[in-house]
Amino acid sequence: ALSTPLLLLAMSDLVPGHLFFGLRQPGLALIEIAALFAAVVLTGLAFLRIDRPAGLMFVPYTAWVAFAALLNFEIWRLN
Repeated sequence: ALSTPLLLLAMSDLVPGHLFFGLRQPGLALIEIAALFAAVVLTGLAFLRIDRPAGLMFVPYTAWVAFAALLNFEIWRLN
C-alpha cells in the first residue's frame, strides 16, 4: 500500500533541483515540483491511515515543498 506513494515520492524528490539549477529551466521545475507536492501529500495521507504520528511528520515536508514551489514560481514569473 505504501510502496506506490513512496516510489513516486522518491522518483520526484531530486528532479526539481536538477531542472532548476542544473538545466536552468524554472518552468519545467515548477511542473515537476507540483508533482512532488502531490506525491508528498499522497504519501503523508497513506502514512496517516496507518500511523497518525508518521503521517503528521509529513506536514512540515509538505509546507517546505509548498514554499519551494512558491519561490520557484516567483523566479519563473520574474524572469
